[in-house]
Amino acid sequence: LEFLHNLKSTYISILKSIPYFELPEKLATYDIGLVLYKGHISNYIFNVPNKVLEYLVCGLQVRYSEELVSTNKFKQEYDIQQLISINFTNLMSLPEKSVFVIFDPPQKIHEKSPLVSKLITT
Repeated sequence: LEFLHNLKSTYISILKSIPYFELPEKLATYDIGLVLYKGHISNYIFNVPNKVLEYLVCGLQVRYSEELVSTNKFKQEYDIQQLISINFTNLMSLPEKSVFVIFDPPQKIHEKSPLVSKLITT
């Protein structure tokens, strides 16, 4: 949180906890849902995370790790264009207009290119 606050970015805001049944109304006000599972355990690799489905139902574009095998299959089987996989191990290779939020280790974020208007991560 300190890293994100120190960026002083107008594109990043940290929200307080939201009750689960109020999430759909709040999520629908955003553009992108970011699923930060890296696929480091089998449960994340071989299932479609609830976050993916919740974000899709709320009309969000969903960014997720390309290592999530079942999510990749789900995207292909149902031809879901709103699902976009990301190589979390090489974020700098993403196109210029992509959203860069968290780096490991933290690196400077460049805000010169226009970013999406709102971003949610939960």
